Amino acid sequence: MAVYRIIAARASNEILPQVGLSMLPALLAEPGTIVWVDLCDAITDTEIAIVRDIFKFHPLAIEDCFEARAHPKIDEYDGYLYVITHGLRAGSTAESVDVVELDAFVGKNYIVTHHSQPSRSVTAVHELVLKTGVTLRRGPMAVAWLKCRGTSIR
Repeated sequence: MAVYRIIAARASNEILPQVGLSMLPALLAEPGTIVWVDLCDAITDTEIAIVRDIFKFHPLAIEDCFEARAHPKIDEYDGYLYVITHGLRAGSTAESVDVVELDAFVGKNYIVTHHSQPSRSVTAVHELVLKTGVTLRRGPMAVAWLKCRGTSIR
């Protein structure tokens, strides 16, 4: 079963909280629309097809995204950045710190995130976007920044 969430913010300030995969290519082509695709579990052929066939990310970036990496990383590709950070898993406590890798592809009008375990920061940003929409309307870098900020500020 595919596990992903797609949210879009249109130029008209309309937030689309649950976008179907079939709408994704049209939304990416829509002027002024910002899209967040969150791949949030074990990877299936559907998630691979999203990053390979719809976004056409570089094969090495896709490989990095779906394999565990111990160190942060930023790679620049034509039209997007690929970023690896690490944050706290949803169930982490001061006594039991559990880390999760957070991957992001950040383009002009989209951000694609991936985490194989629940993440505190991604959950917090997702809830904020659904509540206000402001973060997504500010652009993909605003989502990426909050995702990273949430991984380091407690």
